[in-house]
Amino acid sequence: MCTTAFALAAVLASACAADEAILEARLPSTSTPARVELLGVRGDYRDVAVETGGASLRFFLPVGAPPLGAPPAGADACAAVLEPGADVRYVHDGLLGRLDAGDARCEIVGVLSLETWRDRRPRGSREPVPRSRATFRVVYRDDDVSLARGRFGLAGELGWVGGADTVAAFARSERCDRVLAQGVASLEYRHEGPDVLALVASDGLCPLLGIARPLRAP
Repeated sequence: MCTTAFALAAVLASACAADEAILEARLPSTSTPARVELLGVRGDYRDVAVETGGASLRFFLPVGAPPLGAPPAGADACAAVLEPGADVRYVHDGLLGRLDAGDARCEIVGVLSLETWRDRRPRGSREPVPRSRATFRVVYRDDDVSLARGRFGLAGELGWVGGADTVAAFARSERCDRVLAQGVASLEYRHEGPDVLALVASDGLCPLLGIARPLRAP
């Protein structure tokens, strides 16, 4: 009995290590099992927590987006991955990847776990990155999060494409509300530690929770 239990534990540990290695390698079209939890809906985005390959990530999925593959016509592929008991896999495809559940394929359009995402990327220079001017306008706000759309050029340090037109997410605070109301601020990037990307206010920093692809025309 004990020998069997130890053998099972070893198999499970080996499987977890293999999933983590796949996640870190991010080879195209490879996948790992995933557990997805909806945290809320923020305008055009579903805010979700994803546990996969030993990592805890937070992503934006589109609301009501058409399926990418060939599920039944009109199906909401991203709703399918949130169904209780769905067999979900995180697929390494494109910049952020996608979530698959059976025939449903949901493209990930934003990442909110910036520190984890940065630390999974190859380490580059440790030289300070100069500040960059960010311009933006608030497009959504609830009790917890503000979304601002505009130019966040230093997002390119994370491998992000499209920093000239990006949606950035911010936790609601008096400081962030104030700097977002200005429509322009300096943006900083950090190679290490928290506050990976942050707007500079007169009394401190307003960190970005995440970045996402716009889903509407300007």
